Order: sequence, then structure tokens, then C-alpha cells
Amino acid sequence: MTNNFSCSTSFACLLCLICSLVFFETPAKAADLKSQPSEQLIEPAPKQWEFRFTPYAWATSVNGNSTVAGQTFDVDASFLDLVEDSESILALMGYFEARRGPLAFYTDVVWSSLTFAGERSATGPLGGVNVSVDGELDYEQTIIEAGISYEIARFSGDSVSLKDNWETPTSYTAIDVLAGARYWRESVGISLDITGAGPGVLPPGFQVSGNRVVARSGDMEWVDPVVGLRVRHQFSPGQELQLRGDIGGFGIGSDFSWQLFGGYSFALGDSWSGVIGYRALAVDFSEETANGTRGIDLLQHGPVLGVNFRW
Repeated sequence: MTNNFSCSTSFACLLCLICSLVFFETPAKAADLKSQPSEQLIEPAPKQWEFRFTPYAWATSVNGNSTVAGQTFDVDASFLDLVEDSESILALMGYFEARRGPLAFYTDVVWSSLTFAGERSATGPLGGVNVSVDGELDYEQTIIEAGISYEIARFSGDSVSLKDNWETPTSYTAIDVLAGARYWRESVGISLDITGAGPGVLPPGFQVSGNRVVARSGDMEWVDPVVGLRVRHQFSPGQELQLRGDIGGFGIGSDFSWQLFGGYSFALGDSWSGVIGYRALAVDFSEETANGTRGIDLLQHGPVLGVNFRW
């Protein structure tokens, strides 16, 4: 009897030990396993590429002067003047940016064809032909800028809590440095009314067409190095103010060029937003040719309206 009781007691103890392992140890291990995914959730996700494309319209006014075949014409035309004087206003403009974390690549394209009135800086006959002081200028331009930007500073404002003690800022201010190149292709045509006959010969580059004297600059092409600074302030997701300034040329392409832009973007949907702003772009370029000096010293400025697509 004693031996049977001892065996039964030993078996009962072994059974209790197994039950304790199943009902007490297993939940602890299960709890540990469940805690592992939550620890992985707090690891920040790797930065992904973000893309932005913005087709826009730029209602430019033009101030300055243009020189063709040694003849300089002053220009002071508002956007409304350009609308009135131009038989047609053609333009194609767009901005693209690819960003990953602090690094971004961008390109900006502007093409336009305009007609506006100009006034000769030098009065009197043109060669042996009397012409009007006022003239008409046909102006076609292509500007392509490409470069790189890098975020050098960021100041976070308000933030919202997510999970596992991680937060994301809803407002911040970021500062980017910019470096790139701006390609220019400019062409100017001048047309003057003949006001009287003259025995002389027109200067090189000019010719008579009907009752007008006309000349064209031909294509003026150059590339400017560009450096700049940009400040981005996000008020809340989808609401951003941007200020940008750059300078270029430095005698390598043009004598000097500069640009200022201020814009505000506001969300219109999950992946697109509206953009309003103001842009000013100036350039001073001249060169000598067989027909005399040609060049432009112009400031273009006006409001910008666009639509921003993000993915």
C-alpha cells in the first residue's frame, strides 16, 4: 500500500508541474511575443521619395530695355498692355521636384511668346531712313532651370502624438540651400514705322519690309550658374508658405541675374493643392555681333497661379 501511494503522489506532483507550466509560463511567453511587434512599431519608417509637379501661369509685366543691332528700346509694359498689344499670348510653364528627406532635385521650365510696345532710346533717323520713335517688339523666351536643394535647418512647432511616444510635427520651418544652372534662350524682333524717305543706307541687321524697318536679334543663348536660399513654413499639413531668392550669372553667362518668389499652397484634396504667389525674375545680358550689340536688360514680374500634384 505504501508503494502505491508514493507512486500516485509522484504522478500527481508531475501533473501539477505540467499544468503550472501550461497555465502560468505560456501566457508570460505569449505576452512577451505580443510586446515585440509593438516595439517594432516605434521604429521610424525609412524616408521615401516624394514627387511634386506644378503647372502654373505667370502673368508677367516687363520693364527694362532690349538691344538689337545696336538700337536700344526701352520697355515698360504691364500684363494688361501685353494682352492688348499681343495678337496671341502663348506660354508653357511648370515646376517639378523630387524629395527624399532633406535632399531634393528640381527643375523649372518657362516658355513664352509676347508682343509689346517699345520706345527707342536714340531718336532721329535710322541710317538714312526716318522712323518712328515708338516701335513694336516680338519677344520669345525659353528658360530652363535645374538644380539641387538641401535642408540645412528645421525648427519644429506644434506636434501631434501618434503611438508609442512618437510625435510628428504639424507645423515647422525649414531652410534650404539651392545650387544649379539656368539656361536662357532669348529672341527679340523690332519693327518700326517709316515716317519719311531717306537716301542713306540702313545699318547692318535692319531691312525694309513694306512700310516698316525690321530687325531680329537672332537666338541669344547662355547658361547662368545659380545659388540661392529657400524658407518653407508649414502652418499645418497641406498649408505651406514658401519664400525663395537666388542670384546668378556672375559674368559667366549673363552679367547678372536674380529671382525672388513668394508663394502659398493650400490643400484642395488628398494629393493636390492650389498655389498662389508672386515672382520677379531679372537678367542683364549683352554681346557683340557683326551687326552690332544685342542683349536684354529686363525685369519680369507678376502674380503666379498654379495647381500642385503630389505622389
